Amino acid sequence: MIDAVRSEWIKLRTTRATVLFIGFAVAIPVIFSVLSAVLTKNPQDKSSRELFNNMVLGPCYFTGFFAGIVGALGIGQEYRHNTIRVTFTADPRRSRVLAAKLIVNTLFGLGIGLVALLLCLGVSSTILNSRHAHMSIYDPGVNLSAFIGQVVLCGLFTLAGFGLCSAIRQPAAAIPILLVWPLVVESILFGIINSATGSERATRFLPFREGFRIANSDTFDGSSGAFGRLGAGLYFGIFVAIIVAIGWVLTLRRDA
Repeated sequence: MIDAVRSEWIKLRTTRATVLFIGFAVAIPVIFSVLSAVLTKNPQDKSSRELFNNMVLGPCYFTGFFAGIVGALGIGQEYRHNTIRVTFTADPRRSRVLAAKLIVNTLFGLGIGLVALLLCLGVSSTILNSRHAHMSIYDPGVNLSAFIGQVVLCGLFTLAGFGLCSAIRQPAAAIPILLVWPLVVESILFGIINSATGSERATRFLPFREGFRIANSDTFDGSSGAFGRLGAGLYFGIFVAIIVAIGWVLTLRRDA
């Protein structure tokens, strides 16, 4: 198993497309964080909570999507270039190969999320200090659970991308689905459901929309229809686990 994990680690960090999207996952949020810190008017008049939301949590939502792409490429690149046959020939126990890929990709997703958040926090707080404003993760108004939730969200998006591409076997199809479904399809469904029922309570069953609540800085108890932070995480986690399970079973049963 250790050899399988080591092999997947080498593949992930040496594949150019994967390295490129890892760079995007970190660089793009940092750029937005810097721009927000520089362009915000009168930051000294804003609360630490508002600054933290706008300059750390908000930009790092991009990281989740890029982490999902990295997860999809973790197995999709092998299908695309037919190297999956070599991998399964070298280790016929496909479950072990999939487990190794899952471990490495998930750790990468969590690591990407943590690095992006820390960099955004560091650069934005430095810029704000130069503008006579203050923001720290230790401030009372800053929700640390949302910070942790953002890291978890990146890991879950990585798993979702991995499971989706395991089932479809085509990154060119899996990646658009991973992006379009939460951004477009669920937004349309939210509008339809909200208009039809006059309440957001039914919209809590939209998995990605509920998953985003893991990194929501607001404290909610479910009165607005949401499950709550822990409930949202469990619900989205179960949804992602089902996707991974479907991809896993199909990979074991189909020819490479």
